[in-house]
Amino acid sequence: MSSDGYELYEEIAAHLLAVYFDAYKNIEIRRKCEVTLLAIEDKISHICELEVRNNLCKMMFLTLGKIHMHDWNELHTEYSYKDKMFLNEIWSKYGWLHFKNLLYVINQMHITELLPEIILPLNESLRKCGENYADCKEMIKANAVIINKIITKAFLDFNDDIKCDHELVKAFEEVLETLVGFGMEEAAVILDEFRVH
Repeated sequence: MSSDGYELYEEIAAHLLAVYFDAYKNIEIRRKCEVTLLAIEDKISHICELEVRNNLCKMMFLTLGKIHMHDWNELHTEYSYKDKMFLNEIWSKYGWLHFKNLLYVINQMHITELLPEIILPLNESLRKCGENYADCKEMIKANAVIINKIITKAFLDFNDDIKCDHELVKAFEEVLETLVGFGMEEAAVILDEFRVH
């Protein structure tokens, strides 16, 4: 695989992401995108060379391509619970491989619409990133703005929803504890407040 080959596949994935994002009123199109992604996942899983396989995993909703609108938050979209569960499953598997890209895509796809369920793949990705990459702490620091946006919105706008679900409580506390371990002060403040209230 050459860099041009990876770029071609990333552009295909970027197109799928845009179609998925824009199809919030058309369940059929979203399901077709999901079927396509599962077919891509199947093909990628049969690639023997680990580095090629891991690079192509960016296709699993982890890329926006080279040319795209700067801020998708200016556009409207929505996600059903089923949509969120599909995204969570994909992101939980592959988000850690391209953590910076995952955070960027989560931000573009509207954090508020993805919360609180997005906490689950974020926790899984953070955990695996910390276990597998020595530079994970630097990656967290470099993306602190988006991470802080996610955890602050989760705490301020979805606190009650999170506390109604044991799995979300556990995942949110683990996310915050991991971030505290990486030296993120904002996470320590939110963790204290979350446990008090």
